[in-house]
Amino acid sequence: MQHKELLLTIGLLFLASCSYRTDTRTVGARGTQASQMDTGKEFVMQKDAAGESFFDIENYKFTSLLPVNHATAKVTMSINIPQNFKSIYSFEQSTKTGFQEYIPKSDVVSNWSEMITTKSYILAKTGFSVSAVKVADQIRQGILQQGGPNVEELLHATKEHKGYTTSKFMYAYNDPFLNGGRAVMYAEYASGTYDCAGVQYAIALSDTMTKKDAVKKINAFAKNNITIINA
Repeated sequence: MQHKELLLTIGLLFLASCSYRTDTRTVGARGTQASQMDTGKEFVMQKDAAGESFFDIENYKFTSLLPVNHATAKVTMSINIPQNFKSIYSFEQSTKTGFQEYIPKSDVVSNWSEMITTKSYILAKTGFSVSAVKVADQIRQGILQQGGPNVEELLHATKEHKGYTTSKFMYAYNDPFLNGGRAVMYAEYASGTYDCAGVQYAIALSDTMTKKDAVKKINAFAKNNITIINA
């Protein structure tokens, strides 16, 4: 699957506890059943132009809610997925692994123009904790090792908050899964005492998508679609 080395980072698919929201309801592990209650429809497995499978979520307001620190506080990362994106994995798969990828509906999995990745590491499922800084640093090292000779660091910041820590970065690099084509990727991870969650947004560069355009689009996505809820 695209970005396996760069995006999975740890090398293992950890079990995780995720919830998803469509419209105004919170949807648990059985996302298809809850979606059917909300809209009268199910998320249906479809095939793209290359015959690859995906789940159509275009007609839904879709939000991924990932726990950051539910041990000493109620800290959750909320990620709004654009309505014109489709998910690669089923809800059953993503609930088991804590890992999901989304690409524009017009793209095929083997040749994407944009990719959003969500990931969660839950102590109750994995048996151990991992920090946002550690996860982000492992992804950064993967980019530095595989991103070609012209890797550009556009952002790298770590910050301590009340109840959680965030680690963010953005790089321009040559993506091996785009046949060495240039891409810009942003990542934001947050962790508390035990749990960690994060989102990555990668955009492939082209004649119609410059690095400046990609950075602007990513910054808008981060501002409008990623929220840390500290209740």
